[in-house]
Amino acid sequence: MSDRYLRQMIIEGWDQSKLYNSSVAVVGSGPVAISTLVALSMLGVGDIDIYSNRILKQYDPSEFLYFGEEPGVYKVDALERIMKKSNPDLEGNITNLKMGVTWNFLSDSELILMDKSAGKTRYNLVVDATNNPSIESLMLQYGISRMVPIINASAMTYKGEVKVVTPDGKEISRGALSTEYAYKPQDPVMAGLIGGLVGEEARRLLMPLKGESIEDIDVNLNFLSRKIVGQEDDYENLNPDYRKSVLVVGAGSLGVNVVRELVQRGVKKIWLYDADRVEELNLNRQYEYTLADSVGQPKALMLKEVASQYNPAVQIIAKNEFFTGEFKSALPDAIFRCTDSFKTSAMLNATAHKYNIPLFYAATSKDDGQAYAVIPGKTPGLDDIFDVNKAAEEEIVPAGCVEEPTPSVGTVNMIMSSAMVGLFDIWCAGAEVPRGYLNYSNKEFNRFSFVETNFKTAQNKGV
Repeated sequence: MSDRYLRQMIIEGWDQSKLYNSSVAVVGSGPVAISTLVALSMLGVGDIDIYSNRILKQYDPSEFLYFGEEPGVYKVDALERIMKKSNPDLEGNITNLKMGVTWNFLSDSELILMDKSAGKTRYNLVVDATNNPSIESLMLQYGISRMVPIINASAMTYKGEVKVVTPDGKEISRGALSTEYAYKPQDPVMAGLIGGLVGEEARRLLMPLKGESIEDIDVNLNFLSRKIVGQEDDYENLNPDYRKSVLVVGAGSLGVNVVRELVQRGVKKIWLYDADRVEELNLNRQYEYTLADSVGQPKALMLKEVASQYNPAVQIIAKNEFFTGEFKSALPDAIFRCTDSFKTSAMLNATAHKYNIPLFYAATSKDDGQAYAVIPGKTPGLDDIFDVNKAAEEEIVPAGCVEEPTPSVGTVNMIMSSAMVGLFDIWCAGAEVPRGYLNYSNKEFNRFSFVETNFKTAQNKGV
């Protein structure tokens, strides 16, 4: 195995060999399946089978991995080529399997064929990523009959759901996804969040860390709710206007996902700043750099090269330098903070308030993260909530990943990046952005919570 996994291997109790020796089946080839495959690849799962008989009709940025592929190819053929190219550790250990002409898995004989075609006694995990209730039902039967855990994952615009069904079958009645998702188009931003969460749950099932339990869970996210985790829709008839210019500061683990999803959304222009170069240790968390010969190259320039291919209509201006807080040309409509520097966070918070520009923020660790939107005068600033000014004064910035590697997992970054863009969606629709932050923790049973926020002083609100 390559050194790309070092940042996660230094986590206490992490056993990379368990992931590498695990066998996972992913059913589907749409946005949720694509994000799931990215997450599994970043984790270093060594044996992946992809089930689908879908044919690529034409390229759509929502299915970004198919860029450059000719119409008429089987999607699984394209995915196999791309995944093997992006992660050499998968060479020979990823298989495309075209299941039946109807792709409905309507009989147990087809489930047996699923075993035989894979050449395995059973999988360690099966992920249904289809939004198809029939396939979902069959996969649940497959899991229960073969004592294999099943993850059902689905996404649509503004909403997503993940259910983990363990093999004992006691909770099979909880396994079915909401019919709300049935046959709906999968939104790429929610797919990114759900794919990251699937990766987190897959890691937990395949390689549980000390203190982690294996249990059935049901996680729902709803960006039509003011608390994001609520069941009720507070926003109606959102119609986002993505004709925006956006500043993205940082082209690391958060920035690569944010830039990709902004490109998928079709924003007008992206200014991208990052002074670092790609290191091999980045590759398990920054997937875009695996799609080109990137190691040693400037991050901002390489991310522009890859992301521009997803949607050439989006103008990306990449700067291999630090952003200073001063604008040399027109002001952006929004700012994304995609760096782990407190000094940069404090500077961007001040910049956002100085110029009255919304600031979208996320922070992550190896097992948790937060996503938040600063709307000057309407929601508290970063210093109100996270004390970034004090943290900036105390911060000692490491020279880079090689000099001072810290525990990090790419799946958490996927989740929080997409959460930032989800908040951006609400703002682009002209709706009131939630006054609080979305908190993720893989140590909590519900995984997500919404934390309401308040201004420290009236002065910070600008009154």
